[in-house]
Amino acid sequence: MPEPQYHLAELEIALDPTRPEHILPVLSSSRVGVVDVGCGIGQLFVAKGDEVPPGVPRYGFDVDPTVIAYAKGRWPERAEFGVAPAEQLPLPGGSVDFYVSRVTIPLTNIPEALQEAARVLVPGGRLWITLHPISMIFGQIGRAVRRGRVKELIMRSIVLMNGLAFHIFGTGRRILGIRDSWQSRTRMRRELDKGFKDVRVTTNGRHFLIEATRR
Repeated sequence: MPEPQYHLAELEIALDPTRPEHILPVLSSSRVGVVDVGCGIGQLFVAKGDEVPPGVPRYGFDVDPTVIAYAKGRWPERAEFGVAPAEQLPLPGGSVDFYVSRVTIPLTNIPEALQEAARVLVPGGRLWITLHPISMIFGQIGRAVRRGRVKELIMRSIVLMNGLAFHIFGTGRRILGIRDSWQSRTRMRRELDKGFKDVRVTTNGRHFLIEATRR
């Protein structure tokens, strides 16, 4: 099986806290369970799994069966890995107290994914997610224009429109098979208020971080 190069690069970032792209949660506070949604090859648990107290379950889910097969074959002891979308996790309600998702929520039906996050978290459980600001999309569009990459420009323009629809209406769109979008702080706060409290937003380089507590 070919190595998933993108996720191996992400693993290098996860293992090197000096990298500017490095942004990972501290997992030592978990007492019920930790889930990483959009886990890739399991890089979160490779880099930070030892922080999780002994006996606390660790789960990693991704929609790509290739990366899940890699995680299961390479470090099965790090977590229980499985193929599943963010909108439908194979976990009982209230089965974890720490929910992590790194730039995966933008690729989902965001209201449904957040509702599912609230379902699997215990009351008082923590949500930790990184998202795409509109500035990142403008940067990608600018690079596509400068390099004359028409296909990339079209794709990034669709992402821009998807994000605008989410910001205004709170609904996801899929244009030409693309669901990816940017997220505004205003809309994310509004969506999170349905099941979470103590919402905190932090800007970090290319992405921004949202932390919240399950009501």
